[in-house]
Amino acid sequence: MAMSKARKIVEYFSKSTQQTSKLLKFQKESNLQAYSGHGFRPLKLLQDVVTRWWSSYRMLKRLRLLKPALMCLHSAKEITCDMLDTEQWVVLEQIEITLKKIATWQRILEGEKYPTGSLVVSAIYAIRAHYVNILNSEHALEPVKSLTRTLLEDFDKRYHPPADNVGKVKFTKKPETGERNRYTGVHPYFFYAAFLDPRVRKGLRMMMVPVQLEELREMILARMINVALEKETHNNNNDRNEANSNDKPTGTGASDGIDFAFEGLFDHSDDDGDLGMLLGRNTNEESIRIRCKNQLDNYELTASMKMRDNEGNFNDALKYWAANESQSPELAQLAKEFLTIPATSAPSERVWSRAARVIRAKRSRLNPDVTARMMFAQENSELIREHWKVLQPDVPFLEYYLPPPVNDVDEDGNPIDVGQNDNDYE
Repeated sequence: MAMSKARKIVEYFSKSTQQTSKLLKFQKESNLQAYSGHGFRPLKLLQDVVTRWWSSYRMLKRLRLLKPALMCLHSAKEITCDMLDTEQWVVLEQIEITLKKIATWQRILEGEKYPTGSLVVSAIYAIRAHYVNILNSEHALEPVKSLTRTLLEDFDKRYHPPADNVGKVKFTKKPETGERNRYTGVHPYFFYAAFLDPRVRKGLRMMMVPVQLEELREMILARMINVALEKETHNNNNDRNEANSNDKPTGTGASDGIDFAFEGLFDHSDDDGDLGMLLGRNTNEESIRIRCKNQLDNYELTASMKMRDNEGNFNDALKYWAANESQSPELAQLAKEFLTIPATSAPSERVWSRAARVIRAKRSRLNPDVTARMMFAQENSELIREHWKVLQPDVPFLEYYLPPPVNDVDEDGNPIDVGQNDNDYE
């Protein structure tokens, strides 16, 4: 009932430019604290859409922000829409709180300057715990609890019920699929990435049952050993090829040197079943296993990396591995493979959105090569500015060489936030 009435209020303003003008004018001229902050600009109400779940969150958050203006205009009979009563406002605020956790995590997982795939397990754990807390809260109203039960049921259907009765995330060794071959549960990749992220690793003890965490650890150790064996095989093949290229033809007489005495004794292939070589290979695998296990033990004993720096920005776990690669080469290689896979496609989709600003109807004949160079300069403008002296040591940098960095904004000119910014107001 409350959501239906909220949508009708938004629709009332979206259909009338005159009423919207009144709302904007009130915010601009009002002395209310909510609208008098530095840099505040009058805002419109936002409409939610069926295909974007977070649009409901945005709508409710914007509605709450504009509640004082709406109430004042309604009291003065400047607007005639059916206004929400006190209980309905409370219901909407509680629904907003219910949706806020998943909206916040979506914003985090859409980040571009730090690994995000490793944060998925944390997101699943935190969101489910949030729903459970709402259901157990004595202050949550029944309509809100009813919605939360539906959300929790759908959540468990997508990501599996928890591994225990306290909500720990279930780990499966292999990906599982359901209807239309879609993944169900949490893909094992996200657990690998979480373990290899020094910001998250220690938190897995809270988010996973011990038996499954140990299974994950053994699987990572097995992957490390495979990495080391593949690297050694590659190096041995390169050494053998180099040696073969440097070999000189030998004669058959004693005068050809001492090598003639050993001719044919050690020319066996790797597949000839030579016992000595097999024993050597097994011994080598055991030494690799010990080395990899030591790397893993040392990593687990090290202090965890803080999630954010002193300025509130997310730390980049890949920088940690760049600094520790020499001490843990196999573990660092795995970390680089898993941590570089993003959690969502949002960053790449933003590139397409920015490309639409370059390739417009009036630029339909723009050369593809020119377009590619323009987009490259745009997307990497910050890096190019930072390293200009290295790239062009003899050329002074001038501002018109590069476009300014693009910050994605919504229809009100605010930075993108959960799909589109809704102007934080707590």
